[in-house]
Amino acid sequence: MATTSNDMFLLQRYAEHGDAEAFAELMERYEGFVYATCLRVLGNADDAEDVAQECFLRLTRNAAAIRSSVGGWLHTCATSMSVAERHRQTARKHREEVHGQMNSASNSDNEWHEIAPHVDEALEELPEELRVVLTEHFLHRRSPAKAARAISRSSATSKSRKPMPAYSGR
Repeated sequence: MATTSNDMFLLQRYAEHGDAEAFAELMERYEGFVYATCLRVLGNADDAEDVAQECFLRLTRNAAAIRSSVGGWLHTCATSMSVAERHRQTARKHREEVHGQMNSASNSDNEWHEIAPHVDEALEELPEELRVVLTEHFLHRRSPAKAARAISRSSATSKSRKPMPAYSGR
């Protein structure tokens, strides 16, 4: 109990007179405690150190308003700030993953735009009935049966067609 009243006395000296020595003594008493609390919640030493420093900065701003245990106030501050930081990190990680997925999709689109003219040229060189079936199936995403109907052929005939030799270019 003597520590709590002594803590409040030091906090009051800091709040009323800006006594740096009083604040330094409070920091010395509680910095390990606050850091350990942040570390338990965050699991990362660098993040825990940053949040612990922010807790003491908040203590400077709220010194005059604290009426209960300094240790209790610091524990509450460290816990809530650490949980908020963990949520920010999770949200940031999610945004980065979404952004990465969007970039991957964008890269695929860019690759397609590079090869699309070559695909069109190769399709133009095929006999019309094969070109129609391939265009219907792959570009319009129709089933083989629907692609075959596009040229008035049966699905079985389209499926059993011998594959064309590989395109060798011009």
